[in-house]
Amino acid sequence: MTNLARSLYLVVNSQPEDPVGVGVSIFFLTLGAILRFAIEPDVLGENVHIDVIGLIFMIVGAVGVVLSIVMAPKRGQVSDDRLIHRENNPPEV
Repeated sequence: MTNLARSLYLVVNSQPEDPVGVGVSIFFLTLGAILRFAIEPDVLGENVHIDVIGLIFMIVGAVGVVLSIVMAPKRGQVSDDRLIHRENNPPEV
């Protein structure tokens, strides 16, 4: 399997138990707020609207936080089911 195929496989089949979602979402919110409110809109010229890019990052971050919160109970439920399943089947001695 090539590196690209392996990377795509890992992205598609990633476990929903990764707690990274909230941190990345907060990063996007922060970056968007900096671009939107702290930098002059015409820093890169008239063709690039930094304030619009900041707004887009803030929307992406907010959606990511909401999705992370919505998906959190499902992750906990899966972990509990696995733990119960393991407790009911002790190893044979």
